[in-house]
Amino acid sequence: MATITMQGIADLAGVKRPVVSMWRKRFADSGNPFPAPLDNAKLKFDATEVGQWLRGTGHGNNPDAHLETLLHSSSIADAQEDLNTTSALLLLSELCGESIQTLPTQVAVDTAVAVGAQPVLTTPQIEQALQDPALAQAIDELVEAAYSGTGALDGFYSKERLRNPELNRETFTAQAEAFLAEILSEVMRSGSRVLAPHGTAALLLVNALADLLTEDDHIYVVTEELASPTPSQLLAWRRLVAKGVTLINFEDALRGSEPTTHLYVAFDPASGTFFNDIEDLVEDLDLDDQLIVIGPTRLLLDSAGAPGRRNLLTPHPDYTERLRYITELPRGLSRTQTRLRLGLWAFGSPQSRLTVTSSHACAPVTSVGANSLASDLAAALDGDGSITVHAFPNSAVRASRYLLRRESLSLTPDLLPPVDGGERLALIWQLDDGIMGDTPLIATESDRVTVPFSEAAQTRGRDLSGSLIPDDDLTNPNPGHVPVLGVEEIAGNSLPGTRTIDRLLLEKVAPRSRFTKPGDVIYAAGTGAMVDEVGGNAVQTPARIFRCNEDPYLGRVLTPEVVCQDIATQAHMERGTWQLRPVTPQAAELISPLAARIAARRAELETELANLATLHEQLLNGLADGTLNVEEESLESSEAGSE
Repeated sequence: MATITMQGIADLAGVKRPVVSMWRKRFADSGNPFPAPLDNAKLKFDATEVGQWLRGTGHGNNPDAHLETLLHSSSIADAQEDLNTTSALLLLSELCGESIQTLPTQVAVDTAVAVGAQPVLTTPQIEQALQDPALAQAIDELVEAAYSGTGALDGFYSKERLRNPELNRETFTAQAEAFLAEILSEVMRSGSRVLAPHGTAALLLVNALADLLTEDDHIYVVTEELASPTPSQLLAWRRLVAKGVTLINFEDALRGSEPTTHLYVAFDPASGTFFNDIEDLVEDLDLDDQLIVIGPTRLLLDSAGAPGRRNLLTPHPDYTERLRYITELPRGLSRTQTRLRLGLWAFGSPQSRLTVTSSHACAPVTSVGANSLASDLAAALDGDGSITVHAFPNSAVRASRYLLRRESLSLTPDLLPPVDGGERLALIWQLDDGIMGDTPLIATESDRVTVPFSEAAQTRGRDLSGSLIPDDDLTNPNPGHVPVLGVEEIAGNSLPGTRTIDRLLLEKVAPRSRFTKPGDVIYAAGTGAMVDEVGGNAVQTPARIFRCNEDPYLGRVLTPEVVCQDIATQAHMERGTWQLRPVTPQAAELISPLAARIAARRAELETELANLATLHEQLLNGLADGTLNVEEESLESSEAGSE
């Protein structure tokens, strides 16, 4: 007898678990009470009775619940005990399209050979799987409940990823999987149709890619040297076959002439193992092959991975590997390691001498973000011809021999295209309407200096956190209230000073809150930054305060205006990757007064624009509703003059 738990009933009916508890209590004394549990201690119920009750009452959000009870019952757990055999039978059911109980062994073997499933479904495995009549009957029932063998495989695959630590730690979020699979799909469409995953995480990502395939799409996937695959890995491979993917034996792929895209994914590897694995893959690449690597940014981009990267990418002074594209991926892609930052490398044309480094850390994890990244990736993999004509946003194109020897491969300010001082000065003269006055500016060679944000916060300023101030406690300005600055003000959705909190209430809800000083930079990662000119404001988290030191440090200082601009233009969400530009004392003396003049002029223009908008509105309304008209004498004089 198949049993079902309270959570299983909730999943079956498409409701929250407390709803099932409510059904048990509310309908206990009705004419159609909720089925009684078979085991009061563990609250297990007869799955068939629960399905019939849901069908009879119409409760829940799944009208087909009575047909799908087995998919959420103990039958799944029983079948998972022998996952290897179960996945083999489910695949055979999909491929052969008939009952497993009456399926001849030779027909099953011939079908597996015909579709190329032999790398993951051998003849001995088929013969052994068909020897258990009871399991074959259970599989037929599960296939009927799931409408197909593929549907049942999908259910086992989803549950296995949640319960198996081997798969769990290598899992992307559902949104991230769709995002990365779409990128991979675009790369495959623009080049090779042969894909070779390396490692469990890469295999799971290829399964996500298989979910995007249409009837017109077809890819070939190279099986690894499956010496002793685990039942979970075999389940993932067999699901690919059920989705219509054609498998190629590892040895056959080596002898083939079709270009191959290799995929290697590692969430949290040891440094030595990570770079050794990549080196082995790079050495085996043919001229037209590609390799896509997804791994932690601490190894792919940050200075912490520099020693291992140099050994891999620049093994000799006159040689660099064929790394064509480098980028940071959006945050929050890992399901179990939410703070893990991941990056991407792409190895492509060996004839190219250019490498693109970019950042998609702030890209939306949507089809729009995926299409943007995929377009850049495909152009970079194509070689110098495409790299030089493609518009790479938030990117820098550099000679590989220069870029790959750097301590950090992140997109830092010194990697951005240089600006000519003469062109900038000419533009300033063109735009100036008298604000500059007699300021003595001349064009010079760039001497830009940058310092990491973490270093700047220790030596040239202070980075201070905001306070946890509830939105419900904020009101309009009143006597005794403190203005509050936060994300709303930084984003421009609210004017500074319009959101306030009572001073006494602030001491209760945020007793350790600090007030800003004039010149503090208020910022929020991913939103922007602003300079607080007046001070005396409370700051609402997640906004933070950066306070520049007043005394020069090593001849250069941080100024609020430049810090504000640097933070606002950062592509990364992670503050550890930010770079700030300290300026010379002479430049610092010019920045503040010029910024004050520009702010005053901007306020005048904004007032003038507001007056013009009001004038336009009043004229239109007055003439339209008849409250304004033209004097008759003036009209007659105008007509006489025209004659």
